[in-house]
Amino acid sequence: DGSGVDVYINVLDDLVTEADENFTLTATNTADATDTANAQATIEDDRGGDNPDVDEDITASIEVLGGDVVTEDDASYAKFTVQLSNPAGYDVDANLALSGLDIGSDYENAFYSFDGTNYTPISSPITLPADGSGVDVYINVLDDLVTEADEQFTLTATNTADATDTASAQATILDNDQPPTLDLDSNDSTDTGANYQVNFTENGGAVAIADLDSSITDVDDSNIESATITLTNGQVGDVLAAGLLPAGITASVVGNVVTLSGSATLASYETAIESITFNNTSENPNTTDRIIEVVVNDGGKSSNIAIAKITVDAVTDAITDLDENVNTNE
Repeated sequence: DGSGVDVYINVLDDLVTEADENFTLTATNTADATDTANAQATIEDDRGGDNPDVDEDITASIEVLGGDVVTEDDASYAKFTVQLSNPAGYDVDANLALSGLDIGSDYENAFYSFDGTNYTPISSPITLPADGSGVDVYINVLDDLVTEADEQFTLTATNTADATDTASAQATILDNDQPPTLDLDSNDSTDTGANYQVNFTENGGAVAIADLDSSITDVDDSNIESATITLTNGQVGDVLAAGLLPAGITASVVGNVVTLSGSATLASYETAIESITFNNTSENPNTTDRIIEVVVNDGGKSSNIAIAKITVDAVTDAITDLDENVNTNE
């Protein structure tokens, strides 16, 4: 009666980004091979809604690129790049989070973009373009007056639709605060530079390892946290000892090393170091010059090494002759 028979062909999905394509259905009379006809159908590639250059089924994971190293300063920014691992069919939204020590004091808990001239605050989440181009995120590094070790902080980006799709990277802040400076004899009355020299005489009593005008300076810190006094070439009978110490400072003496601990003012540590003494209890001391190294630390950085040189004089002990009277009876 001439009615038709509908024939359907199942079109399959794939992850291949490709041009639209045609395919052909041909029908042939089984009794007459010359009686044949055909027609075409077109398959349109299912391109991404946000990125028509790739198949919509192509996905990507989040990546964060970091490794920036910046010196602390209110005008310094650490740069991260958040991106997709490859071009995908659709944009991805990502939440941003910072982690690490001293958030708010060493770096802002905020995110910025940069147009080449100005830094502008941006909010989280951010949108990662489906074409795989990255989004640069800047973190403002803050200056402070705390002398501290260099430190790292972390930026983490997480897919808002898939919490398992997450990535992070670190940046490093270099401390710009200055170390303290130590001088065991400020007016150089005994030695030049930061050093001090004193003579020890056998049985003459202990001598201080610093002059009374010792000084500690620190341009960006008002306190010292510790000091280490080391007799580098100790001999038999040598003794290092700590005298009366200012409040807040304690001393530990182990072998030829005295460690002063406790947060206290620069002046207090000057007094503490001046209270450290050298003695030798031997009746026949080795006369080699003793070398004592002194270092202070402000909690982040150590000072220069100041040297106390102790010259040692041995004393010849007096010899007592005993006369013995012997009476002999003949």
